[in-house]
Amino acid sequence: MLRAEVRDIVANDLDKWELWIPSDPLQVYQWFTISVGVVGQYGADNFQLAAATREGRPRKSKHFSGIIVDEWNCDSVSNAIVEYVSSICGDTWEDIVRRLEEVCYWEYSRRSLSEYG
Repeated sequence: MLRAEVRDIVANDLDKWELWIPSDPLQVYQWFTISVGVVGQYGADNFQLAAATREGRPRKSKHFSGIIVDEWNCDSVSNAIVEYVSSICGDTWEDIVRRLEEVCYWEYSRRSLSEYG
């Protein structure tokens, strides 16, 4: 059984996101580029992942695809992303991608970004 692992986390449109303090830490919604590979194997693919606080998630869409954090800081967001990704396993890389695509947008996906909520 293969297990996914995070290789890198980069906040889209934020330099040094680890130091960023949002104006309202209870209402935050941010997209990230995460590099994901298989434990013990070389290489990774990029995925887009939204992270938000409960109050920050978009209200207009019926379904939010992303992860929710109770507290917005670098450690809680990073830990939530790593925990989510490392919980995913499959018999093949394609199985892992399929599971990740339930919440993330894969760089090689044929799906439209609007389908991800």
